[in-house]
Amino acid sequence: MGRPTSPGTDSVVDVSGYETLVLLHILGACVWIGAGVPAAGLGIQAARTGDGAQIVAYARQGRIVGVVVGVASLLLIVFGVWAALDADIDFGATWISTGLTAWLVAFVIAALFYGPYARRIRAAIAADGPGSPAVTRLLRIRLGVSALEIVVLLVGLWAMVAKPA
Repeated sequence: MGRPTSPGTDSVVDVSGYETLVLLHILGACVWIGAGVPAAGLGIQAARTGDGAQIVAYARQGRIVGVVVGVASLLLIVFGVWAALDADIDFGATWISTGLTAWLVAFVIAALFYGPYARRIRAAIAADGPGSPAVTRLLRIRLGVSALEIVVLLVGLWAMVAKPA
């Protein structure tokens, strides 16, 4: 049968190592943003309703989302840097430095804030009940930080797509 060809041509599709690295880099970005946005939406819904069951479910699911996002963020940076090195791309280029800065800020937010704050939320749930004003306040703060992280990630995504000079 042979190798696949490009649509509308007889030429063989030749996927380079660079293209594979970029694909894996983009996959990391998709998963990171794709997990963060719906998680924030579920958190907003739980905070608005004040439904204790939803708040507890959101708190539990945060651990799973954290692992998925952590792995995705590492895929994003490893394969992005590898692709840039492979293609001999200048790390001083605005789009690269903006993307790296966005990744670093978002990664630091996630690493330093989410774990300790999740413990505070779980402790408040245990002490005051899931629908308490204290838990709702903590949840809203967490969602504000999540919104900041998403904005930072979108700036990085914009830089990777627009490639400003």
